[in-house]
Amino acid sequence: MKGLRHHLTYRLLAPLILGYVLTLTLAFVLIENQADSIRERLIQHRSGELAETFLLAVESNPTDDDILRIVLSMRTFTDVDLLLILDDDKKSILAASRLQFVGQLIDTVNPPELRERLMDAAINRANLFERAGGDLHYLSYKLPLFASNSAALRKLTFVVQIRQHAIAAVHADNARITRIGLAISLAVLIILMFFLVRRYVLRPILQLNKIINQSKAEQAPVLADFTTPDEIGVLIN
Repeated sequence: MKGLRHHLTYRLLAPLILGYVLTLTLAFVLIENQADSIRERLIQHRSGELAETFLLAVESNPTDDDILRIVLSMRTFTDVDLLLILDDDKKSILAASRLQFVGQLIDTVNPPELRERLMDAAINRANLFERAGGDLHYLSYKLPLFASNSAALRKLTFVVQIRQHAIAAVHADNARITRIGLAISLAVLIILMFFLVRRYVLRPILQLNKIINQSKAEQAPVLADFTTPDEIGVLIN
């Protein structure tokens, strides 16, 4: 009986453990494959938060001095590499997190790659999102992002360069928590499946094996002292 119990337990555990390892591996591969798109969505979401923060701060009094003061205060964020507010009418930089850009005409900005992006941002009415090379992502938003009574805000463009590694650190923490949660959830599910199968399949089979052995030993039929509402119960009765 003991040998049969161990044999059935091993044969039950083996596919469950193998399925757990394969499922967990596949899930981790899928999470890793989605990492880039998830990171980009996080970057876009973060840049949208920054634009909304700026708008809420200047909505009541959008003077040039207030705009510059708020932009300079936002440069303390670790994920902000560069923040610019463009005046679309004058094609110039109204405010910037780096003071050397303040007041510059867009067509005089260096490096050339940034100048081209700013020209596109000032001319086009569509929002723009692209990699700026290396660790940086470039995003521009036409203001205001929501309904506003301020005519001054309607001629401005919000431009930000985000450092990817700062966002990636948050994503890595979230991915790590997701992996741990997934591993624990699958482990609980496997354990639950094992105990259910052990209770409703393995135990009745062992009891049936005991009855058969007892019947052989006594050379007479032996009545089962248990029933189950499934196929094993039908077999026993």
